[in-house]
Amino acid sequence: MNFESENHIMARYLGAIHQMLLRGKVLKPGLSLAAGDRRTPDNPLQVAMAAKDSDEDIIHLGFERIDGEYRFVELTLYAPRDGATHIISGCRLYISEGNGRALVLPPIGRKGSFRAKGNEIVHLRRVPSDRDQGIQRAEERLQALLNSASRTSNVS
Repeated sequence: MNFESENHIMARYLGAIHQMLLRGKVLKPGLSLAAGDRRTPDNPLQVAMAAKDSDEDIIHLGFERIDGEYRFVELTLYAPRDGATHIISGCRLYISEGNGRALVLPPIGRKGSFRAKGNEIVHLRRVPSDRDQGIQRAEERLQALLNSASRTSNVS
């Protein structure tokens, strides 16, 4: 697999997840969506340093080469606040039964959920009661958006 095809995969995921989180609203200064290789033991704080330096919240999609495919494997939030950068890894997308905007759920055991606004990540106190079903709905919606993007990008 070459860099061009990896970039295409990342771009499709960024577009789909942007649609899920913000319903296509424009990102404003203060929030970035980024994609690249997953965090590594060699440099696990690379994105955190970028978030702190730019003073922007970052929703990072981590990818890894598995069995010859470049796969989305990690969703991590980076939120610089009060001189520190909070890192919430192991997150999942969630969509309510009403099929509204997606939320980001931290791993089980962490409090609350997160909503992406145009210019920041906002921590919500509530935890959805239908966590597993909402994660499944989000995975289905993500696949539908990716399939739709794949079909339209193949049209000449």
